[in-house]
Amino acid sequence: MDRAQSSSSSGRSVVLQQFIGLRDWKGAPIFEGHKVMATYKEEDVDVSSPGIVQWYDREAMYGIWLGEPDGAGELWPILKFRALEVIGNIYETAELLN
Repeated sequence: MDRAQSSSSSGRSVVLQQFIGLRDWKGAPIFEGHKVMATYKEEDVDVSSPGIVQWYDREAMYGIWLGEPDGAGELWPILKFRALEVIGNIYETAELLN
């Protein structure tokens, strides 16, 4: 079991989602594993890109993984973004990983 899974009293595997202490621009709580539309400024232009909220042990922070879910990409510190919008989560909608 990874750190996001646990067993319930009924013996079923359940996924525990960690609230990261932030809300998106619409007021929805953001959890680890959520897919978000992340907006950042690049050369005075707002750029939006989808990403996955992840915990980064080495830096002890939450970040947004921008790139392929299991491939090339980069984890950006979550506070670098101007706006976040929750668009789904990887536990209930696995196809969001693609």
